[in-house]
Amino acid sequence: MIINLSINFILSLIENNGYTAIFILMLLESIILPIPSEVVLPFTGFLISIGKLNFYLGFTDAVIASLLGSIIGYLLGYFLGIDIFIKASKKFGFKEIHCLFICWYNYMVWLVNIHGILFIK
Repeated sequence: MIINLSINFILSLIENNGYTAIFILMLLESIILPIPSEVVLPFTGFLISIGKLNFYLGFTDAVIASLLGSIIGYLLGYFLGIDIFIKASKKFGFKEIHCLFICWYNYMVWLVNIHGILFIK
C-alpha cells in the first residue's frame, strides 16, 4: 500500500515537473534516500518515447544528478565521518549496522578481493 502510494507520487511528480523532478529525485537517490531509480528512469524513458521530454536533456539531467549526488554523499561521509551515521542508525532502530561496520573494517581487504574475483568474466 505504502509502496504503491510512493511510486504513484514519484510518477506524478515526474509527469508534472519534468526535468526538475528527474534531477531532484536522482540527486536524492544518489545521496542517501531510498528513491528507486528503477521507478524514475523507466518513466522518464516513457515520457521521452511519447515526446513529452527530450532524450538528450533527460539523459544529461539524470547523469549529472547521479554524479553530483554521489559526490555530495562522498563528501558527507568524508567530513561527517562514520560515527554520525552509526549514531543516526541506532537512533532510528538499526542496531545491526554497528556490527556491519565492525565486520567491514575487520575483513575489508578480503571482501574487496573476493568481490573482484567473483565478477571477473
